[in-house]
Amino acid sequence: MADDDLDIEAGLAEMRAAMDEIDAMTKEGEAQFAAERRSFDESLDAIAEARRKGEEGRNWQILQQRIDLRETTLDDIVGGLDLSDEAEAVRKEMSAALPDLRAKYLDALEAPANEGGVAEAERAQAALAKSIDDLNETLRES
Repeated sequence: MADDDLDIEAGLAEMRAAMDEIDAMTKEGEAQFAAERRSFDESLDAIAEARRKGEEGRNWQILQQRIDLRETTLDDIVGGLDLSDEAEAVRKEMSAALPDLRAKYLDALEAPANEGGVAEAERAQAALAKSIDDLNETLRES
């Protein structure tokens, strides 16, 4: 009976260790997401400022002024709800750029840098599943 208790305790310890590892990875992922979100927001702010200055062309400058005045939104411009001449011109430019953007996106998806985090998470998940299976087997045997 004492050996069964030790096996259960060992299995529980393994599960706790796996859960701690998953928690740590989750916290790390959340911190990384928050940093990426801040960076994304900063990029959007920089883009809006460039548009205000006319660095993206006169159409975007006019549209950004309208966005700032809450007369339109980026979603309305991109989605076709804003029917102004400037919005239509911008959508036409964006449509012309789509094939190149799609190719860059596909290249980024195939980059090896994206594989590390997924593989690490899969290893942690497999370790947790094994610990649970081992504990269940121990419990069935007792």
